[in-house]
Amino acid sequence: MIIITTTNVVLAQSNSSTPLTFTLGQVKTVRTTWPSTTQDIMDGGKWIEYGIYVAIMAVIPLILGLFGYMAGIIFYLFRCCGVCGGRKPDITYQRKHLVIPTTILVLLYCGFIALAAVGIGFSAQGSANIRTTFTATLSFVSDANSTVMKVTTIGDTITSKLSTLPDKLDPLLNQATQVVSPLGTISSIISSTTTQLQTFNSTNIITMNARVASINSNLNTLRANFSGVPTTSDIPDIYSLVTPAVNSGVSALQSANATIATAQSDVVKNIANIKQQINSTLSTQLTPAIGPALDGIKVQVNQIQSQIAPYLNQQVLKDASTYSSLAENIRIALSVIFFGWCCMIYVFAFLGVIFRKACCVQTTTVLAFLSTWVFFLFAIIQIPAYILITDTCTQGPKTLSLVGDQLIGQLNMTIKFQNVSSIMNSIATCGKNDSLLTAVLGKNYLTSLGIDSQLSSMTSTFQSQISSFDISSLTTTAKNSVKNANISSIKTDYSADIMSAKTKLANATSSLGSLDGFSGFNQTLYNVAIDNLNAFTYSRTGKLYSYYNYTLFDPSTLPNPDNTQGQNLKDAVAYQNNTYTTAYNDVVKFNNSVNAINAGMNGLLSDFSAASSVMASLSTLSSSIITQIDLLATNVQTFIANFPNDAMTFILSVATDLVNSLTSDIAQCTFMSSFIQTMGTNVCQGINLQLLISGVVCLAIGLLMNVGCFTTLVLAKRVKYQSNHRVHPRVD
Repeated sequence: MIIITTTNVVLAQSNSSTPLTFTLGQVKTVRTTWPSTTQDIMDGGKWIEYGIYVAIMAVIPLILGLFGYMAGIIFYLFRCCGVCGGRKPDITYQRKHLVIPTTILVLLYCGFIALAAVGIGFSAQGSANIRTTFTATLSFVSDANSTVMKVTTIGDTITSKLSTLPDKLDPLLNQATQVVSPLGTISSIISSTTTQLQTFNSTNIITMNARVASINSNLNTLRANFSGVPTTSDIPDIYSLVTPAVNSGVSALQSANATIATAQSDVVKNIANIKQQINSTLSTQLTPAIGPALDGIKVQVNQIQSQIAPYLNQQVLKDASTYSSLAENIRIALSVIFFGWCCMIYVFAFLGVIFRKACCVQTTTVLAFLSTWVFFLFAIIQIPAYILITDTCTQGPKTLSLVGDQLIGQLNMTIKFQNVSSIMNSIATCGKNDSLLTAVLGKNYLTSLGIDSQLSSMTSTFQSQISSFDISSLTTTAKNSVKNANISSIKTDYSADIMSAKTKLANATSSLGSLDGFSGFNQTLYNVAIDNLNAFTYSRTGKLYSYYNYTLFDPSTLPNPDNTQGQNLKDAVAYQNNTYTTAYNDVVKFNNSVNAINAGMNGLLSDFSAASSVMASLSTLSSSIITQIDLLATNVQTFIANFPNDAMTFILSVATDLVNSLTSDIAQCTFMSSFIQTMGTNVCQGINLQLLISGVVCLAIGLLMNVGCFTTLVLAKRVKYQSNHRVHPRVD
């Protein structure tokens, strides 16, 4: 009788209002699955329900064995009473009467051989898995002992290693350098803009000024002969109008560049000072903080190590290896003996058939009845063991994580562990670069140890130190200097003035389309003179002349008074020709001046267009400089505001890397993941399957032996009451 007493066992208790408790609840039914919720896991009644199921699975082979055993006894007793053919037969048995029981016996024997082979094979494989498991377990224990001994020194080693942390901070301060790196770009743009302005002053302005001088010179020539010609004030004096503004812009940009250079110099000095200050802060605050944080772990590990040390010395491990190997050798030897025994005992039955010895067959019957229980007992042990191991492998991790998470949540500790499921997963997948710290506390284990809270006082210190990095006053000065350059307001397009001057010039010189009026030239008199000459010569000589060949006319060849009249007409033509030539030369000269002026004005228009493009480009650069300065100022302020937290994160990251480089050697966990994988392969997959196969084989052999017992009882009687002649082993 099993007496169940209700108990309450408090597994963990803290300030939590609902501590995790184990209770023995009411048993209501039989459950075929492992409890899967926290409530069920902590309910003993659920485990009893599951235990009943396992017990039933163990009792089934027992019931089958008892059933066969009782059936055999009843069958034997009935034969003794004559109920089951126990009386002496009326006829003598012949060889043909042995055919059926002998055939059944042969089939059973073949089955025994096959099952024994399977049983021995899987037992051998199970032995290999068990040996591997023992070896892995001993190796795990040895590695665990070594790791435990190393872990006791981890705090001091980490403290020593972290003394080099300040030297690792260059990347953090390089971020400051990167934040102000646009200063170099801004300086380059300002220098480029300044150079372009100076080039514009020394080339474009000079070119336009030369054009203006040439235009004014030609206008002076025209102004003496024409009214309404543009004056000097009508032509813009580019040099006096543009050069001062450009020079002012150049001066302002040079001032801005000097301010940027000062900012760059200050940044270099400030970063060096900040690094020195932060290094000092870390040396005095960070390094002493981490070692003590691990003292609690160190004390606990020392206690554990002192308790288990007597059991983990090399001699104990060596003895454990020797004894486990010996035990496994004995187990496999017994397996071979028992599986072989089920085949050997039936040899007596075959000898009894061959030599007509009923006692040999009866010996097999007795031995089979006795041996059957061995195999049923094996089945009773192995089949439930298979169920338990299967559920342990599949449901055990989940159960452990559920209970563990609940327990960790109830513990009052400054150290923050990962939840148990994460710890188990981390340990199971632990690599060569992982450690027990990362497995138990997570990747951010320094935060879990409370290092970040211990270093919180450093935040205000960092805030004070980084404030010297503020260059906003310098960037504001540089920005104002760029604005004062006022490049966008420099006027270089005076096209309207030039177009107005061109209109005035065209109106003033419109008379240049005709020679009339220039140097006393009159086109009518010019034509009358040549016409009068031709009228005279044609009537006298029959010839006509033009201004190109009138000199060929010789009046002296004519008689008086025609010669005198002819000479007068020729002189009149000569006078008109001279007047025309003088007028023509004047008009050509004036037109050349007009053309030169127009060409100069057109050149100025082209220069204005080019200058406007240059100024537009420089104005864009100026706007870009102002935008970049504003962005730089914003980024610097953001960097200063975020620096304490960024620095803390960076320091913890660097410290974690430093600690990892140690803990991956000092507190390795690869041996644990390797052990878990080995156990999964050899126990959950290997031994578990072998238990199932061996259990089924043992159960089958037990059942077949029961059948064999009935067969040998019948066969013994038929052998005993044979005819007197020898029974040949060959069955007809």
